[in-house]
Amino acid sequence: MSQGIHGYGIRPYVRCDSDSEPSNGVRQDHERPDATVPTTPINHPAAILYPSEGSGLVAKPYVLRRGVPPPMPDVGQLAGNAAVQDAIARAWAASFLPNGAVIEQGGWVYWNPKSGDIQTRLATGGDQSSLEALGNPELIPGWIVVGTFHTHPNPLSAGFKIEPSSSDRWFGFLRGVPGLVATEYGLYSFGPPTRPGDKWQPGFPH
Repeated sequence: MSQGIHGYGIRPYVRCDSDSEPSNGVRQDHERPDATVPTTPINHPAAILYPSEGSGLVAKPYVLRRGVPPPMPDVGQLAGNAAVQDAIARAWAASFLPNGAVIEQGGWVYWNPKSGDIQTRLATGGDQSSLEALGNPELIPGWIVVGTFHTHPNPLSAGFKIEPSSSDRWFGFLRGVPGLVATEYGLYSFGPPTRPGDKWQPGFPH
């Protein structure tokens, strides 16, 4: 069994057969002088997600039981999934350019209703404080989008807000899927806790 996120017992997907706007409101062109990549949020000791709505959400395993239809994964199960964790780590690393500039990166989480499998796709990178491509997921036959993830690489020390923006929150509820934001201090969640169970079309439910 994988140790999970930073040894906090947060485990990935499990099969079970027995059962970047600154806080002062002023946009800035910030570059990291040393062009280094901060520690990926997957290795940050903040095992608890920081939701912008509702109660705290903890990453947890997604369990499939023999003879039971796969359940729709919620945001905590997405955060605890190994494929999602890997995609977030890759997006975070890609957010820091060799010239010291930062850009938002992210992608989509797909779920197969028949098998319960989870996979990800990375979107085209954005700019310093936005990721327009996130609104146009790749359509994969037999899979539906159950979540999104993206990075907020601008540092809190430079006056930027790192938590989900009002645009992020609006996007989550407008599209009908939960989202995860990777920051230098860990993961935040936004939007609904899970995709509606009566919406099965490819892409977003809304």
